[in-house]
Amino acid sequence: MYEATSCRWAESELTGRSCDGSCDPDSDVCSHSYYPHAIRRGAIVNHLSNDLRPDRAAERFDVSTDVIHKHYDPRTKARRKNDRADAVKNAWNDP
Repeated sequence: MYEATSCRWAESELTGRSCDGSCDPDSDVCSHSYYPHAIRRGAIVNHLSNDLRPDRAAERFDVSTDVIHKHYDPRTKARRKNDRADAVKNAWNDP
């Protein structure tokens, strides 16, 4: 992931990049690098938005459910309430 988000992939003649492409995305980020966390956050939010349960997301992404709810869950409180109600209703319908 660090390799993919490094500035070394930016074409210097198109972007005006002046660095040599050897910066470390975690500590020495130039304007043409991306923090790898942005990709991780996007993946977590995307999975949650597509109905992956927070407890499953916590397992998959190695993060606590508290952190999932605090920082990543894009749903409103009302949507979370409705989703919980739907989960209970659907649980009764399963054979």
